[in-house]
Amino acid sequence: MKKFILLTFLMCLIGGISSVMAQDVVTIGDGTTQQYYAPFDAYSSNSGSQTYYLSSEIGKPGGGTIDKISYNVALANNYDKNIRVYMRNTEDDYFPRTSDGKYEMVNMTNEDLVFDGIVNPGTIGWMTIDLTNDFNYEGKNLLIAIYDATGATNQIDAKFNAYSSSINNNADYRTIYKSGTSGNPVSNYTVN
Repeated sequence: MKKFILLTFLMCLIGGISSVMAQDVVTIGDGTTQQYYAPFDAYSSNSGSQTYYLSSEIGKPGGGTIDKISYNVALANNYDKNIRVYMRNTEDDYFPRTSDGKYEMVNMTNEDLVFDGIVNPGTIGWMTIDLTNDFNYEGKNLLIAIYDATGATNQIDAKFNAYSSSINNNADYRTIYKSGTSGNPVSNYTVN
């Protein structure tokens, strides 16, 4: 089975094939906008983001194995974040809303967990996360959820590159985040 790395420019896929094959890199978006909240919020003691990546953006209809994901750090600061990364194949492409119109994060399970460890956005450029558990990508849309479990507030900026991506004339969003107690804001930016 083909392996590839998921580079998320805030939404960007990278691909590393198996050790004998050439590396296959897929990048989603142009990443010209800087933002603080996804994949995690530097200021919060806990935060989370979820992003849908469309199969048309990934461009791997036959699927493959994702063994790494990367986020493009635009403003670097040297601090450790204890994060969990979850991935899921899905037919969905935007977040559901509650009856009162609020967006809802998708419940992820331990079966979706692909990484639980420390990352450090201390260098401008791609921050790569080697997944603990390779992910079997089936060629569908992909939901990636990242939760910060650091438990301490970092009064340090870190920004990640993102690109504008929305569907249905901005009526539905592909990235949502929670930051501390700020509720469930939405974003029409996708992390790359």
